[in-house]
Amino acid sequence: MELNFLKKEEEIAVNLKSLYKSFGFSPYKMASFEEYSLYTTYIDFLTSGNVATFSANGKLLALRPDVTLSILKNIKLSEGKTKKLFYDEKVYRTALGGKDFKEISQIGVEVLGEVDEVSQAELLILAYKTLQTVGKDFTLEIAHMGIISSFIDELMLNSVQKNEVIAFLRAKNVHGFMEYATANNCPKLATEAFIKLINAEGEAVSVLNEVITFAQNEGAIKACNDLLKILSLIKNQIKITLDFSIANTSAYYNGIIIKGYVLGVPNFVLTGGRYDILAQNLGKSICAVGFALYLGELSAYINEKQNQVDTIIIYSKDTAEKAFELANQMRKTEKSVQLAKQVPANFTGKVIYAEEVEL
Repeated sequence: MELNFLKKEEEIAVNLKSLYKSFGFSPYKMASFEEYSLYTTYIDFLTSGNVATFSANGKLLALRPDVTLSILKNIKLSEGKTKKLFYDEKVYRTALGGKDFKEISQIGVEVLGEVDEVSQAELLILAYKTLQTVGKDFTLEIAHMGIISSFIDELMLNSVQKNEVIAFLRAKNVHGFMEYATANNCPKLATEAFIKLINAEGEAVSVLNEVITFAQNEGAIKACNDLLKILSLIKNQIKITLDFSIANTSAYYNGIIIKGYVLGVPNFVLTGGRYDILAQNLGKSICAVGFALYLGELSAYINEKQNQVDTIIIYSKDTAEKAFELANQMRKTEKSVQLAKQVPANFTGKVIYAEEVEL
């Protein structure tokens, strides 16, 4: 869908909503405010730990920093039913790596109720197509908390230590983990297996088959096979990378994890996964999986691409007149042409040097 009159961010949102509808997802709208206690209870589930608050009618309310928590809290779902929802909302939080509160556009999908291999495979395809809508150069990465948790269980650590080990995994810090494992008397075979897990990365199916060969328990093998079943439905439709360093907290996530990256953006722009545990903590006896695209994280990337012209003509003092005439001619057929004395940084369009052109 070509919508030249819209800003790029708006165009992406329109195209994505059309995509989600074509997969049978329904729009979901929610209030801008929630009680502050909802977010303080689940503060480590949020991308940003900061929440903007205000008082009204004796209640401490919060500008919504997250959509998933609000949906889970307010959703009403009959037993045995499944809802497939998408949303396009504003959230209020500090941007990744920032300090100031910002209004950030967030668009995403949720599958609530019964979640099986088909719905998860469909979600991965939607995540891939979502990134594809944003730009040509992107990476979709997955992992599985069931695999990660099963490997960590073999290390014989307490709950606090398990979270510390996840930090080593996220940082791909093999040396630091080895020292930690030695200091905490972790079993040798389990330590060696976890080191292999830290280093495991690549094409998803190949890596999963490799992980099965050094898995230490049935839980890890089952989780690998569960993920392989999902990927078998997708076959070779999309390219997916497996990387266990994208691990989330096991306090809320219990299955597949998803992260998406776009070339030129320093942080992930898409994140999600299966979070049955979070739903259960909120009193919902349902399964839940979904992802969100942070359009706010993409704003600088989008603006740079949107403001870029198709062609730049480089001129000097001696070729100014020729360049000016050439630009006027080209603007009759080209979408956009810029005159400049040097090529701007990160410019990816067509460059013409006036001195090399014969009029």
